[in-house]
Amino acid sequence: MQFDAVRVDGDEGRRLAFLMEVIAGGEPGPVVVEANGRRAVYFLVPAGSTVGRPWPEGVITLNATAGRIGCVPIPALAGRTWPLV
Repeated sequence: MQFDAVRVDGDEGRRLAFLMEVIAGGEPGPVVVEANGRRAVYFLVPAGSTVGRPWPEGVITLNATAGRIGCVPIPALAGRTWPLV
């Protein structure tokens, strides 16, 4: 496993991504945004960092702890990757 992810859906996820960009001076780290469906925003974080921590309601963690499989849609570096941006 290369990373864990924290998923926040919809407008709340987009607001959080914008806030992270402002706080981090334009370098918020790796973020993947869905353009359709639940319009999820995935924040990629170090492997193992989401386990055993409390998370606010509405936040979904994806990791590879025992008995759990997490999958994050990552767009290609080139070409059409719709609905991911």
